[in-house]
Amino acid sequence: KTEKWETFPAMSSHRRRCAVVSVGEKLVLAGGLTQGDYSLDTIEMFDLRNRKWFELPNMPCPRFGCAACTIDSKMFLIGGNEKLWMKAYSDRLDSFDVMSQQWEVLPSMAQRRINPAAAPSASEHAHYVLYKTQEIRSEEHTSELQS
Repeated sequence: KTEKWETFPAMSSHRRRCAVVSVGEKLVLAGGLTQGDYSLDTIEMFDLRNRKWFELPNMPCPRFGCAACTIDSKMFLIGGNEKLWMKAYSDRLDSFDVMSQQWEVLPSMAQRRINPAAAPSASEHAHYVLYKTQEIRSEEHTSELQS
């Protein structure tokens, strides 16, 4: 085990305010903003074993500032903002299966959310994504997702 920083190859897109998850030995980056403040709908995956970036199928819509978490091989994207200057806060909930590379648009959340936090939780009968908003009065909400 080494305790030092390594420099990996650069992504194909410069991005900030993107969502990041880990799926096995892969890092997946979704959406974000370009250096010119344009919302991205692109996804890139870094294979830690091979030290290579791969482009994945685009998101259903561009956005940044969304939360992400994983359950098994699925990445869930929660809320965010679709357009920088319009403050188009999103109520979207989308999932991407990293293995099949397929998107699924899930039922919208009850409220639009920018910069939420998310954590996965699974029981024997259902999967949940728990998310919390950064509003003045924070409330916890639970969305049940079909497995």
